[in-house]
Amino acid sequence: MSQDNEKKTGLGRRQFLKLSATAMSAAAVGMTVGCGSSSGSDTPDTPAAPRAVLPTSGAWKFGIISDTQWTKDDDGKNPASTAVDIINSLNDEFVRHKVKLVVAVGDLTDDAKQNFTAKHIPTDTTINYTPFDGFGIRARYAQRLYNEGIGFFPLRGNHDDSAAAAAQFRSFFPQTTGGVHNVYSVQSDAYSAVNPDINWLPEIARTNTSEFTLGRNFSSPSAAETDDMTGLSYSFDYENVRFVLLDHFKGEDGLSHDTTPVINAVETTSNPIRFQQSWIDTQLAGRSSGTHAFCFAHKGLLTQDHTDNMFGYTVNSVLAPDFSTLDSPGLDDYITSLEQNGVRFHINGHDHMHDRSLVYTKDGSTAKVQQLVCVSNSSKFYTPGSDVESTAAAYGLTPVNKSNDALLWGGIRQKNVAQELYSVGYYIFTVDGPVVTVDFYSSPAYTEDSFTTTPTMNFTKKETFGYSLNGEEYIIAQGGSLTVVDSTSTGGTNAKIINGKNGNLQQETASGRRFNLHVNTGWLTAQDSLSEIFFLNGMTYTMGSEQTDVFTLSMSYDSSKVSSSEIAGGKFGIATNDDDGTWINAVDQNFGGGNTFVQRAWQEGDKLGTWGVDTATNTVWAVINYNGYFAVVKGM
Repeated sequence: MSQDNEKKTGLGRRQFLKLSATAMSAAAVGMTVGCGSSSGSDTPDTPAAPRAVLPTSGAWKFGIISDTQWTKDDDGKNPASTAVDIINSLNDEFVRHKVKLVVAVGDLTDDAKQNFTAKHIPTDTTINYTPFDGFGIRARYAQRLYNEGIGFFPLRGNHDDSAAAAAQFRSFFPQTTGGVHNVYSVQSDAYSAVNPDINWLPEIARTNTSEFTLGRNFSSPSAAETDDMTGLSYSFDYENVRFVLLDHFKGEDGLSHDTTPVINAVETTSNPIRFQQSWIDTQLAGRSSGTHAFCFAHKGLLTQDHTDNMFGYTVNSVLAPDFSTLDSPGLDDYITSLEQNGVRFHINGHDHMHDRSLVYTKDGSTAKVQQLVCVSNSSKFYTPGSDVESTAAAYGLTPVNKSNDALLWGGIRQKNVAQELYSVGYYIFTVDGPVVTVDFYSSPAYTEDSFTTTPTMNFTKKETFGYSLNGEEYIIAQGGSLTVVDSTSTGGTNAKIINGKNGNLQQETASGRRFNLHVNTGWLTAQDSLSEIFFLNGMTYTMGSEQTDVFTLSMSYDSSKVSSSEIAGGKFGIATNDDDGTWINAVDQNFGGGNTFVQRAWQEGDKLGTWGVDTATNTVWAVINYNGYFAVVKGM
């Protein structure tokens, strides 16, 4: 179910509350039977607080890194136009988070597609590099991951897009065709690449020299003339996720593999992505039931700065300034495929900022996907709207705002959700059964083009967002009511927001467009409980804060499993989990407010921290201001 009504997102109080059906079934046994008297009494005086394992043993993580370009003179820590100093910091973070694999969404270096020279400041000399050196350096500094048995799955970007780059990419990253990592001969070549900074950079010793395989069911599209995209575009499975990585640049043979005539767009004929659509459809539709899929590319669908996208350029210099017949061939087919196959994220780099939005097909239909533009990991940052402004100026236009969507599409294709500019960071995806949560970490923001050597990285979590395969999503505008959130589990538990509104007043600075809330729900089953477990996220809108607007959550319960005396005792209601895995009263995790119990229905004017039981409707409710996991519990 999708509701259009506006705003933005982030997951509430706890950092990693992931409760799968298996773990919660065990927890629910304790929460529903009066809890744990050793004497076997049916009505113990002090029920034990039910507990749950957080996260579950089946949960696993992967990381994302993007645009590891070094655009300045080499300061002794960033050879071959590669941001090695930042890469090393992020690799340490990925190891700390215990991820299973890392995806790099393109522009592995700033200039690996050709021979080039770069000034090396510590010795004040000019170094000559080849594509072998550029990709060799990037592979060398993936060794930190290989030492821990962590997989590394890269894509090319527009700075890695030559035929020579395609050849070196395949040579240094053979894992893209079969999952085999840390190949001895490959890493030996990587360590032989020109590296003038070995005396300044930390040495990444090869403490693990054994090959290891990660992933299964590897596939690549085939072109009519050649299998040139093999290992460049590829898909594979790991656990319950299918990863689809899309290369939209020329292959090793230098051919575009796309000769379809294009009328209303330019440069798409040099882009091979459209001929891959049938393969993309097959990979997404052919995965096992109940699994996730994520699509990755270097370029986005409709970004905040660049006017180009993964299907070419959206601006037609022949038709401009009349954009009324504008098209981007293949884009709508791609978005529709993702929608029809249950894919929630298209993930890309290229725009050098953290940005989330919903991107729709051009007819404004319900076909959409969340676009995650990944934060910069380079010395280069972009400002939203600068490319739009220069494009409009070139055609004598004055844009209503600095928005690609407004200039090119009349403002119908995109709803903004969240944004952070001028920062360095990474993403941790946690997959726990049907639930996916994404934590975005960044180091303090900088100004555009602000440093010539890497500053100290101090990463903090800025927001959490996600979804569940068995839940709904709601898009709520600023000022819109939160009461559109109304979900019922397959087991019959109903959870809904009965009061509250989106109070966000923020707007995207360059374009002036308002941010939206992207609220997601989901369910986890519990055995013999008073309710199933409700997953709620997406209601935060301040970077670095887990606090939401004040709202009232209501949940139904099984009245046969609770007595009137237990209800009156003030220990029966909506609970959430603390960091130790104990179900506690949901209002005790609020930001501020009190703890006031009433035995009646919710009333207008009930303040933050008020909670109650309405026996007339078999519902419990609580006035809270955070997101998380919630269940109806007695003995809390």
